[in-house]
Amino acid sequence: PPPLSPTPSTTSVTTVRQRDSITIETLRDMLTSLREQTTALWEGQVSTNHMLDELRETRSGPLDTTEFNDRFRAIEVLLRQLIDR
Repeated sequence: PPPLSPTPSTTSVTTVRQRDSITIETLRDMLTSLREQTTALWEGQVSTNHMLDELRETRSGPLDTTEFNDRFRAIEVLLRQLIDR
């Protein structure tokens, strides 16, 4: 349907809410919280790195996979026998 008025309106009404003002105390609290979170993340990272270092130190060289390889070969032989039936 055609517009009711012969000339379209070029103005619109916009309502803007006023933003709550941020006080210095609010900023200080936010920065304190951010510092605490950053410190907690840093401590967690240090702890994780320490655990990784311990794991690396206790590792006695490359793993001996001979037993695993033998078992996998045996399983492979059994599977081939089943498929060939």
